[in-house]
Amino acid sequence: MPRKQQVEFLALPPVPDTTLTKVDLVFPASVRHLMPRREDIPTDYPRRGEWKKFQATWFYQGLDPARVKAKPGVDLTKALAHLTCIQRSFEPKHEDKVDAVSWLAPQWLDESSLEVVS
Repeated sequence: MPRKQQVEFLALPPVPDTTLTKVDLVFPASVRHLMPRREDIPTDYPRRGEWKKFQATWFYQGLDPARVKAKPGVDLTKALAHLTCIQRSFEPKHEDKVDAVSWLAPQWLDESSLEVVS
């Protein structure tokens, strides 16, 4: 099934109101419900390569949350908790985590967050 294409963000999806516990953050077991379906993630979107680099840097080197900024109206704590659970889980394939975090992050995080990996 071909993946949908999108050239710009049309609407800012809210961070799902999912209650994540401290245990979820340390040992995230099942995270599929936190991830978009792979076929719903566009293959091309603004600054895709930079957001993939952001995800990889976070995954392999860690991320200083103080240097990350949320878009207006987005709860940064909830957004980072959501993305952290996806990043740390062993459930999905690594490629699926890369796609999910690289797609969700720019919808919730300000582009200035990309400076973390510059």
